[in-house]
Amino acid sequence: MVFYIYKMKDVNYIGSTNDIKHRVVEHRYNCYNNKSKRHNLILYQYVREKQINIQLEILAVYKKKCSNKIQRLVEQFYINKYNSKKSGLNDKNAFINKKKSTRIYSRNYRKNNPKKCKESYKKWYEKNKVERNKRRNVKINCPKCKGLISKRNLKEHQRTKKCKELSKFSHRAIIEVK
Repeated sequence: MVFYIYKMKDVNYIGSTNDIKHRVVEHRYNCYNNKSKRHNLILYQYVREKQINIQLEILAVYKKKCSNKIQRLVEQFYINKYNSKKSGLNDKNAFINKKKSTRIYSRNYRKNNPKKCKESYKKWYEKNKVERNKRRNVKINCPKCKGLISKRNLKEHQRTKKCKELSKFSHRAIIEVK
């Protein structure tokens, strides 16, 4: 898999991609399309404000097969080399574990704001209480004994002696009728 490390011309921004032409199109789309989720990133605000034409300058081409992890590490090397996070427009490091960082943030938030979290949970619980009870207490006919039971207790019900005996009885009745 070939990948490119690039620098945006007239802007201190470093990135990496497998398809350089497609990446230029993505940058232009995100910059000039109001509906894009990334439209308001600092990079694109700066490009619009300074009326910069988005062009990418290739810094390195890697032709050997490698994992996405290695690609991100190489990109991070160039971000550090050009100091584009501190004095440029890269707002993140290239190599971050999103799941881990989100988990740590939420754990720290819960630890530092226990009252807010508890209140938020109570509000959510009250809001969803009726809906949850509706889903829990749905009544269905047991496929074996044809008795009316709560859907969430189906497996437990089918292990009971009553269900087993009734299912045998209804099975015999069907055979006799034939």
